[in-house]
Amino acid sequence: MFSYERMPTSFHNCFERLVKVCEYLCSEGGLSKENFYFSPPASEEEIAALESRLNIVLPVKYKEFLMIANGAKFIDTEVLGTDRFGIYDKYVPDRFYAVCLIDRSTYRVGISKFDGKAYSMQGGSGFTFTLFDNEIFRLLERLENEADKIKHQKERDAKDPETVKREMDALVERIKKKMENCPVNTCQKPESVKECVERIRRAAEILENNYGYDTYATFGRSATEEEIIAFETDLGFMLPQEYKEFVRLTGTIKFDSQDEAIYGLEDIGANDQYTPDGYLAMSYVGMTSERLALSLEDGEIELFWDLDSHPETFLGYITKVLESIEETVSEEYEREETKKMRADGITQEDESEALHIIIKEKTQQLKKAKEAGDQS
Repeated sequence: MFSYERMPTSFHNCFERLVKVCEYLCSEGGLSKENFYFSPPASEEEIAALESRLNIVLPVKYKEFLMIANGAKFIDTEVLGTDRFGIYDKYVPDRFYAVCLIDRSTYRVGISKFDGKAYSMQGGSGFTFTLFDNEIFRLLERLENEADKIKHQKERDAKDPETVKREMDALVERIKKKMENCPVNTCQKPESVKECVERIRRAAEILENNYGYDTYATFGRSATEEEIIAFETDLGFMLPQEYKEFVRLTGTIKFDSQDEAIYGLEDIGANDQYTPDGYLAMSYVGMTSERLALSLEDGEIELFWDLDSHPETFLGYITKVLESIEETVSEEYEREETKKMRADGITQEDESEALHIIIKEKTQQLKKAKEAGDQS
């Protein structure tokens, strides 16, 4: 498989893989060899002369590329060398030098005339700082994926129909088992705060133990009944039942990697500029104005965005937190399983076809169950 090892080990390795995949696309994909060429390396003197003439310092990785190939065309993408650097292109504004052009697309990479940094742009606008090597790595990934599709189809066409069916049946069973073995069930709604806290603990442990995360979540000390009563006495009203269930189970839950927290009794009321007057902050979400807060007037819980109030329950809020962390676990699990499948020669197209079969089977099962229920 071309795309099994995603990240090149070096720029030279990236270039070697680009050459390999382009040769394959030309020989096996029916593309013209005119779409693939590269020039001899540029000398340090040529690069220095270009920088001197333009009075800029070019990105290091672009210069590294020039010292491998002083200009190249990889199927639909041209990386300009010193002789064509900065040529006119209607999708590259005057304040940039064109450096990377893509056929039949308005996507471009240019180098700023002011700071010498690379920027991506679409249709001459939407300028975004980018890293030149990342742009080349993305090009490699795209071309290798395309080559994989062609290679897979050729291999499949060479097999007899029975073999194809047998392999697909095996893949369907493998994917079913993968679904069953996922360490979290993102479709199962929690029925209580206790279930939420337990599942958050478990998901955090999975991320830390199985997927190499540093401490994903820390859990403070739970409150005693005496502490809860004393807090309610100071407030002058009873805390919401769901929140009391929470603090009996744990103190503040801090998600360090996300810069978020759900406050226990030890931190409730850690207000900031996003907590309205007359409320106690019950959560913190870094880099946003989202705050869950408890009203000092009536003891009701509300969710605030930019100080605008939205109805919310404590269980509803902590459920959303749970869904987010379990989704992260699911994504990590899926990433690992996908890596194994790619190593076994299973393509994304294979997976899509197998999933289509599984969905069709499930739909038929539900239809039969409904018909049986209607008859009874």
